Amino acid sequence: MATTIPDVEFCLVKEDSADILVTVRIPSVADPAVLELVNLDVAVDGTVARPCILRFAVKTKDSPDVANDAGLLFKSSHFPDQIDILAQSGATLGQARVLVDKPDTTAGDADESYCHDLEVTQQDALRTGAQTGTIEVQASPDGATVLGVGTAFLKAKVGDTLQVLDGNNNATPALIESIASDVSMVVSLDTWVTPAAGLTFEIRRGKHTTAARGAFVLETGQVKG
Repeated sequence: MATTIPDVEFCLVKEDSADILVTVRIPSVADPAVLELVNLDVAVDGTVARPCILRFAVKTKDSPDVANDAGLLFKSSHFPDQIDILAQSGATLGQARVLVDKPDTTAGDADESYCHDLEVTQQDALRTGAQTGTIEVQASPDGATVLGVGTAFLKAKVGDTLQVLDGNNNATPALIESIASDVSMVVSLDTWVTPAAGLTFEIRRGKHTTAARGAFVLETGQVKG
C-alpha cells in the first residue's frame, strides 16, 4: 500500500510565502492500488458535517520523530488560515490549500535536506461505548483538556476524533492525544470558539492516511527582510 502514496517535491525560496494546493486521494478499500478522491467534509460512512483533519509537517530528514512544533513548519486544518479546506464539490472535491507564510521559511537552511508529509484523518465508525454523557470544552490555556460528565472516554483510543455536535464548536473536530480517565482527556484543539458545558458529542475511530510526502526544498533568495 505504501507504494500508492504520491511522492511530491515542493521547492520554495527562503522567506517566500506560498499557497500549496493539495488534492487528497487515498487507497481504495476495494483495491489499494487505486487512489480515490476523499470528500473532506464527511465521515467514512457518509455522515455529513464530519470533517476530516489535515496536518502538514516539514522536518529535516534526520529528525522525523521531533515534535510537530519543533520542525520547520506545521500546519493544521483546525485553523483555516493554516489549511483551508475548499468547497467539497465539483472540481475542488478533495482539495485544500496549505498556507505557507514568510516566517515559516525564514528559519530554514538552504543547505539542509527537508521532507514533508500530509496526513488526513477521516472520521470513521463510532467508537463503541464511548458515546455516553456530555462534555465541557474549556478556554485557553486549559482548552486542550476536555472534561466529561457521565462519559466513558476510556472506551476511546488515542488518535480517535472528537466531534462536538451542538453549540458554536461543531465545525472543527479534534484528535484525542491522551486519555487520563473516563471523564478527562487531552485533544489537539485548545482554542474552542465558545467554552461551554453540557455539550453532546461523537467519538469516532480516526482513520489516518498519509496522502502525500516527499522532499521540501528551500533555495536562497536575494531580497531580504
